[in-house]
Amino acid sequence: MDKPTRERTIIVNVNGEQRVYKWIASEDPGVRETLEQVASSVEEEPAPPIWIVPDTGDEKAAIEGEKKAKRKWVFGKIKNKRGLFGIGLPVFVALVTGTLFGIVILQIVLFGGDEKTGVQQAGMPALGAAVSESEGKPISKEWTTFMVQGGVYSSKEAAEERVLLLEEDGYTPIILKQSEKWYIYLGTAGSLEDAKQLAVLFNKKGTETYWKKVEFTGKSSKNYTASEQKAIMAMHHNVQQYDLVTAKHLMGDKTIAPKTEEFSLDKVPDRLQNMYNLSQSMKKLWGQYQQESSSDILMEIQQYTLRFAVEWNKL
Repeated sequence: MDKPTRERTIIVNVNGEQRVYKWIASEDPGVRETLEQVASSVEEEPAPPIWIVPDTGDEKAAIEGEKKAKRKWVFGKIKNKRGLFGIGLPVFVALVTGTLFGIVILQIVLFGGDEKTGVQQAGMPALGAAVSESEGKPISKEWTTFMVQGGVYSSKEAAEERVLLLEEDGYTPIILKQSEKWYIYLGTAGSLEDAKQLAVLFNKKGTETYWKKVEFTGKSSKNYTASEQKAIMAMHHNVQQYDLVTAKHLMGDKTIAPKTEEFSLDKVPDRLQNMYNLSQSMKKLWGQYQQESSSDILMEIQQYTLRFAVEWNKL
């Protein structure tokens, strides 16, 4: 009776290809052990799931015949930190590179890539850049004056109709829009009391008037250079002086004279041309009044100071 034999099936995975061998060992020393390849009768291993972190030791283990390390799933507890580092490092480098690239693009958009001029491509000052004196800045329009009021209306059309009637009586009134209403003014003074006396004077001529304190507020909508601001403030001061003096002289007090300030502009900008012309006209008329002492000249100066208030309101 033959000696019993031990038969084993050996599966060898070579480069992903399975090879099946049958190893037959006999307890009979006279029977030689055999190893022969047979057709695969073993089910193939299921395909590994996606998102597997490759083990860096796989290649080395296959070459040296060591036991191949098991693959580690990304989802779940990770025991192979080298595999995680292999993915984390490229991600970190990508994030840093993307951030630096975004900063460079942002600088190009904001500053136009021009570090020497410090000005954006559109001509606006760059962030943090100082505004030069030649570009100017807004000025305050704060001004409290006292006027003789000839009427107030809710529409500009109604106010303009009233102005036509006043012009027929020999007045040259102005219209100012304040608090969504249209005000008509006939004269101006340096104090509320003087405005009251001036209103009484107009009433004696048959025109119903009132006295009122008028306040201008806010800042100019345009920018003005340092020299332009100085000229504007000088003209404003002179108008206040003419308001005070002409009202006093119309009421019979001829003891005071205006204390005006001199100013000069190398070139008068278009936006200040009307204000400048009015200021020069007032100066000329006052010199004429000193020669003639005519109340008509005083009334004409009043008309120019009122028109100056209109220009002031436009700043």
